[in-house]
Amino acid sequence: MTSISNSRSSIIFWSAVAVASWATILALYFLAPDAYVWLGTEDKPGENMTSVFYFGAGLLLLWRSITLLRGGRTSLVREILPILVAAFFIFVGGEEISWGQRLFGFQTPESIVDNNVQGEMTLHNLTLFDRGGAVLNQHTALNLIALFMGVIVPFSYRFIPPLRKLMIRLNFPPVPLAVSMWFIVGLLHGQTIAKIAPHWSHTEIKELIFSFGFFLYAVAIFKGWDED
Repeated sequence: MTSISNSRSSIIFWSAVAVASWATILALYFLAPDAYVWLGTEDKPGENMTSVFYFGAGLLLLWRSITLLRGGRTSLVREILPILVAAFFIFVGGEEISWGQRLFGFQTPESIVDNNVQGEMTLHNLTLFDRGGAVLNQHTALNLIALFMGVIVPFSYRFIPPLRKLMIRLNFPPVPLAVSMWFIVGLLHGQTIAKIAPHWSHTEIKELIFSFGFFLYAVAIFKGWDED
């Protein structure tokens, strides 16, 4: 398998895989819409894989930081940002499956039910973030995070030397350009088919695409592509 980095061959390979995957997803929607919706339904493979990818990404980044700290190759101060990113991924993975609530069958406290759109043990479904009038709802927030981490940061790291130096100084682990297309495809999915034929399942599929992009990002960082 081609390594994940900023090399031309890696960018071409992983971008082609991302575009081909999106084409397959679109084909599934037009040729088998019921299967497409099923894939994005709660507790089905799409949502579960989204959670797995986020958990995997978080654990890989956390494992890398712990390994570097134990080996004396870094300091806790330098690992703050990577650890925060890892914690964010683990948090999102937990939120995606309502922290196992449906799996283990525990009830949601009434105080949370009254303020949660889905009546679940989640923060992202609180009415503050999951309603039509929200200033920054969960979907917009995820789009902005994907745009920033998956597109803006990688291109800035590659083409703007001062910003690259700043990110290296802050030890901010950048997404390699080879992975950026996954975020671009996810954003396009949310602005094309989701607008042409609105349906809640499009959001779930977009989240699945983003989660795989973040997983590839964690794999690349775990292998130390930015240290080459």
